[in-house]
Amino acid sequence: GMAILKDPAPLPYADLVFLESTYGDRDHRSLKDTLLEGESIIRQAVKDKGKILIPSFAVGRTQQLLYYLAAAFHRGDVPKFPVYLDSPMAEKATIIYTNYPKYFNSHIQDDLRYGSPFDFPNLNIIEDERQSEGVHTQSGPKVIIAGSGMMTGGRIVNHATYYLPIASTRLFIVGYQGEQTLGRELLEGNKKVIIDGLEMEVKATVNDTQSLSSHADQHQLINWLTEIKNVKKIFITHGDDISRQALAGKITENLGIKNITLPLLSQDAELL
Repeated sequence: GMAILKDPAPLPYADLVFLESTYGDRDHRSLKDTLLEGESIIRQAVKDKGKILIPSFAVGRTQQLLYYLAAAFHRGDVPKFPVYLDSPMAEKATIIYTNYPKYFNSHIQDDLRYGSPFDFPNLNIIEDERQSEGVHTQSGPKVIIAGSGMMTGGRIVNHATYYLPIASTRLFIVGYQGEQTLGRELLEGNKKVIIDGLEMEVKATVNDTQSLSSHADQHQLINWLTEIKNVKKIFITHGDDISRQALAGKITENLGIKNITLPLLSQDAELL
């Protein structure tokens, strides 16, 4: 159900499955509600002449955002104003996406008649750090998409330093925020954070959505696993312990599989 790429074909059978569990304890909010909320945030930011900061992963997430923004501008659901893509890696990844349209799903194939699904007239590509700093001198509303996705480094940190103390700023979290990251601190509502060794007061509004995540939610993980026949053993990886435990319980409850391991770092395990 991703916005851009075709769905993968289900696996017919497997004896052993390694299953990720990033969102193993919850389901995502509906994408429709998320997009409506995002458009509402944009319209309010335009009204307030505010700035929207979006920390984004360069591969996958940024292309989703560009696609949804392009569609919203094209439909006229939000007024046109500057959008800055401030991530050299994301720019290169977007070019790669554009060069391989055969992997796009059917509705984006239709959109290709109008050009790249990731481009629109008010999109500005930032090439270097000088241009990045120059964004701060541009008045009026704007969206800034920059890495890193968890705000652990990259150009988003500089934009956060400049804009988080301003009350009209919106920080739009669109991806998972790991423990002990700046993104997680802001997501948890901390009003004072440390950036580059300096304590900073946070006056910006923080909005969060997981619907754009590349990681499946609990319901999607169970559905994917249900399609695989003959599963004898499962290792649940890539998730906090709470998420892993919740997913393990749900698998046993729904599918009757009890041979489930939650491996620890460097743990040896007998596969079969």
